[in-house]
This record gives sequence, structure tokens and C-alpha cells, in this order.
Amino acid sequence: EPVSGVAVILLNWNSYDLLRACLHSLRNATYPDLRTYVVDNGSRDASEVDRLMEEFPKVTVMRLPENVGFARACNVGIKRALAEGAAHVILLNNDTVVEPGFAEPLVAAAESDPRIGAVTGKIYYAADRRRIWCAGGDHHWLLGNCEYTGEGMVDRGQFDRMREIGFATMCYSLFPRRVFEAVGLVPEQYFFGLEEWDYSVALRKAGYQLVYVPDSVIYHKVGQSYGRFEAGMIYNFYRNKILFTRSYMPRWFWWAWYVVFAAYAVGLAPFRMRLLAYDRGEGERRGDRTFHRVSVSVMRRVIAKALADARSKSVVTWKDIQAVREEFCLPALGMR
Repeated sequence: EPVSGVAVILLNWNSYDLLRACLHSLRNATYPDLRTYVVDNGSRDASEVDRLMEEFPKVTVMRLPENVGFARACNVGIKRALAEGAAHVILLNNDTVVEPGFAEPLVAAAESDPRIGAVTGKIYYAADRRRIWCAGGDHHWLLGNCEYTGEGMVDRGQFDRMREIGFATMCYSLFPRRVFEAVGLVPEQYFFGLEEWDYSVALRKAGYQLVYVPDSVIYHKVGQSYGRFEAGMIYNFYRNKILFTRSYMPRWFWWAWYVVFAAYAVGLAPFRMRLLAYDRGEGERRGDRTFHRVSVSVMRRVIAKALADARSKSVVTWKDIQAVREEFCLPALGMR
């Protein structure tokens, strides 16, 4: 296959309406050689995929029999796109909509310098198109995390310059073909989340630059594709955090970091999550101390299990996540 064009890869899991809106926006894209791939990650209702194929016949759809996690599903799409000759791959969340000219600035940046390994654009909240969700990101080595630049800020032009960044979100980033050939595919040890942190670190270690371009714009329906305060997601995040830091920190430093982080995670993090849940309106009555004690206690047990499993289990499946959800109920948050 001759190498050319851009492949946009979308994952879908039980969110047909979100995906449909995203695909409609992609229909209006002005880039002349844009191909769209949808990887259905084991959705419950197969008829929704059939409807998708009927409504969008030019979209390449790949069905997976079960939810295999974000990275592994992405890699299914990436392999297909590369095999069909894509010069660039854009990973895009299905709970987004794009501006018609979103792809051109990404491609121009990627082709301006062979040292560029990833390009991301300006992402606004879909519910408030003046407010930024992400304008690039940075990796904080000592803290062992990454953060979005500009999150929650009203756009006043403060992020209108192209610049090098510390990490590129896989909600929306372009990766040239050359980086997959040189560095490999998206790391699959994370069932969901933090693979973007890991891959950004890997690209930078390999000598590539990550770049933010403000002229490429999309809108993100933040939080509609998954829930933050749910036992399986809490477990998954803390397990992944251990895997991520262990992948790049010197061993002697990691152990010291782990002791401090574990104390924080089990001791203070549940209280912080509880307060955030109230702010989001996910809690019960603010003054109900019984609910508060139960939810904090359960979150502590979930986090303790995550820390233990991070050191003993190399792979986590969707069945493992479901088992955590069944074992640990968060009654104060109204979720399982």
C-alpha cells in the first residue's frame, strides 16, 4: 500500500449517540484524504453497530467480541490503518465533535519536522465553547503524574502559540506513522487510562518532541463516556499509577515514592474524592455522616487492593474490573 492520508480512529463502547454526533462532525472535515475507523469494544447491543454501518457506509468498522481495554482496542485500529497505508493516525474520543479544519494544522506540524512524534490541538468543553478542557499537557516527574494545561480556563488567547509540551492526550492527538514503526504501539498493560502518559514518556525518551497547535480545535463532552467515582475506575486508576511510575523512575527512588504515595492514597485520597463527588452532585445528603464513613472506608479498601494488584498482576481484564465493582459498593455515591 502507498503511504498517504490520515486515519482517524474512534473507539465505541455502548455510546452510539455520542459516536454518531462525532461521525457527523467528521463528515464535514475539509482534509482531502481522511479515513475513519471505528473499533467497537464489545458493546452490548450489536444492532447499534449495524445501524452505524448503514448510516456511515464509508466508515471502516471493526467489532471486538468483548471489552479489551482502551489501548488494546486502539492498537487494533492502528494496525489496520497502518496496513492500509495511513501516513498519520489521529486517536480521537468518540465523545467529541471536531471543527471542519481540525486535521490540517496537525498534519502540517507533524510534517514540518521528523523529530515531532505527536501533535495535539486545543480542546474545549462542548458544554461551554469558550472554556478550555486541554491545551497540551505537562509531565511532573517527581509527582508521577501529568496534567492538562489550561483546564477550566476561559480562552482569552493565552494558549494561542504553538509550543512543545510534556504529554499529548489520547483524547485527541495525531501520531505520525514513523513513531509506531520506531517506538511501537500504545502500551497495553493499562486497561484504561495513563497509557497516554506512558506513551508520551516513551516518545520523549526516544528523542521525539510532543507539540501543541492552537489552530486545531475540537469540543469534548467531558465525562459522558465513563464515570469517575465508581469502584472499578478508582481501582484501575491507582493500579495504573503504580505501573506508570515504576516504568520510568529509578528503582531506588520509586520505592521511596511508593511509600509516600501509598500512605497518601489510602489515608487522604478517599476524603478528597468524596469532596469532589459532592461538588459533582454525585453524593447523597451532605450531612449524612454514615454514608460518608461507609464510602470513605470502601474507597480505602479499593485503593489498597489496587496497590497490591499493581505489584502482582501484570494484566487486568474487563472481568477483573467488573469483579471489583461487584465486590466494593459505593453506596454514598449511588454507584456500583
